[in-house]
Amino acid sequence: YYLCVLSVTRWCQRLHRGAVGRARYDTLNRVRKTITIQKFWRGIPHRRRLQKMKVSIIIIQCAVRQKLARSHLKELKINAKNLQNVAQERDKLRQQMEAMRLEVERAKTAAKKEAEEAAKIKAESNATSKSEMFSHQEELEQLKQELRKTQNDLKSEQESAQAALAEVETKAKEAREARELAAALDKKLEESTSNVSAIFDELSTVKGKLEEALTESRAKDEEIWALKSEVANLSTSA
Repeated sequence: YYLCVLSVTRWCQRLHRGAVGRARYDTLNRVRKTITIQKFWRGIPHRRRLQKMKVSIIIIQCAVRQKLARSHLKELKINAKNLQNVAQERDKLRQQMEAMRLEVERAKTAAKKEAEEAAKIKAESNATSKSEMFSHQEELEQLKQELRKTQNDLKSEQESAQAALAEVETKAKEAREARELAAALDKKLEESTSNVSAIFDELSTVKGKLEEALTESRAKDEEIWALKSEVANLSTSA
């Protein structure tokens, strides 16, 4: 019985809570929809006003531009009707054309003079250049001969230098070999001196040992003589 009551109460609670949640969701959804509708409705007059303002601005701009164009057209018509201005401009153009023609003629005359002077200079240079060419050729031949001589001298000097270098290299090799031999001899001398010093040390030690043995033998001889004298004394006394 208790379990049945518990299940029924839980089922009722679920239903109640679901109904409460659905009601709350409906209210929130209605509020959201109302807000969107209000935004759209409030934006309609503002959009209409903005559209009207754009149209009015375009109309004003067109009117101002038309006025400026009309005023400029009037000025152009007035200037076109004024024949004096046209005549003055024509005279100015003619003067400019005359000045340009004079400048062209001056440039042509200057170019002709320069061409004539260049031709004269060329003819004179041709006459003088032939003699100069012969002299230059002779100088070039002399220079070639001198160059050949110097080349031959250089070759001979190079050959002598190469021979001297070969001699120097041979001498250097001999000197290196002599140094190596000297170094080997020095090493051998050092080894022999070390061996001799070791032999002298051994001899000194042997000498010391011999001296010690001699002193011991002398002491023993003295003891023997003493014993012999004692034995002799004893034999005489007996």
